[in-house]
Amino acid sequence: MAKGKKKYERKTRKLRYPNGYGSVHLLSNPEKRRNPYIVQVPDGLKTRMSQDGSLKSQYAYKTLCYVKTWEEGDQILRDYNNRKKFGDGCILTKYATFDEIHAIVLPRYTKDRSISLITAYKAAYKHLHKIYHIPINEIKTANIQAIFDDLRENKGRGSKTIANMKHICNQVFSYAYENDLVDKNYASFLKIGAADKPKEKKIFTREQIELLFQNDEDPIVNTVLIYIFTGMRISELLLVKRCDVHIKERYLVGGVKTKAGKNRVIPIHRYIERYISDWYAKETEYLITDNNGRPYSKATYRFQFMKVMEKFNIKDITNHCCRHTLSTMFDNANVNRVAAQKILGHVSSDLDERVYIHKSIERLIEAMDMVSLDAL
Repeated sequence: MAKGKKKYERKTRKLRYPNGYGSVHLLSNPEKRRNPYIVQVPDGLKTRMSQDGSLKSQYAYKTLCYVKTWEEGDQILRDYNNRKKFGDGCILTKYATFDEIHAIVLPRYTKDRSISLITAYKAAYKHLHKIYHIPINEIKTANIQAIFDDLRENKGRGSKTIANMKHICNQVFSYAYENDLVDKNYASFLKIGAADKPKEKKIFTREQIELLFQNDEDPIVNTVLIYIFTGMRISELLLVKRCDVHIKERYLVGGVKTKAGKNRVIPIHRYIERYISDWYAKETEYLITDNNGRPYSKATYRFQFMKVMEKFNIKDITNHCCRHTLSTMFDNANVNRVAAQKILGHVSSDLDERVYIHKSIERLIEAMDMVSLDAL
């Protein structure tokens, strides 16, 4: 052995690890590695074919981490198996990884959240993959800040994604700090930069809506008009069930995204009354369906929507513009602000309005009837 080189020993425990426990072993060329020991644990079974043609099952492994000494790896392995045996109460060790702690806090910060927000959190979490398997006590603000800066400066991610990532990091580090795994909440020092400048909200013009009315024999065209004059989100529109539509009373019940928007009353405007009646007459479970009576997926409906826009040369309009259009008509027609918020499913910023103002269905219908194409 050359002078000055450190000698690495391939150590084993006096008592052998039980089956399915995991292992700690020395990698090749350890003198060239900062952390030459690898800690691995079983991750399900895989099947392979032996030389005699029979199938045999063996453990597939995942890597927990790389460490400097065998003793450190052995401790991590024991901590990991204690957590498996006794539950989350034993995750409180300095070797707990970012991903392991996240698995504990995930149900807490997603509880009672909308499906769309949970999806956004999951997408944001994927961008933190570089720190998944790093022990929490080794992660500092600079490690995470570098990820944020790269996403924003080099990969063009928006401020909402970065903000969701910071929220996740705060949840993980708050848990770690509360349980003495770290000295401080390093996520609290993260800088996410200024919020993106809001994009100008496009709306349909009066001429474009009149053009759609002139071609309403196309079923997708009349769903676009329903979309505009209910102000629903795309997911809300496609999930409306026939049983939640009250033709004679002129309202339907829908909404899924926020607490204020769930199961809200949405008046049926006179402009779209006959379209909704036609869809209702099909007697399918969901109000708006394809030719086979099945509800559209969001992707399929967006494709159909854009085909309509292309057909009538309506440019720079997306499905989000439907909701913005009704909101604009409410403003231009001087519709009561509280009524408009209730129809659109917006959360009121006025505490008194949220607490004690209740709009009856009749008053909401009256508010909707104030909307006309003259308001564009």
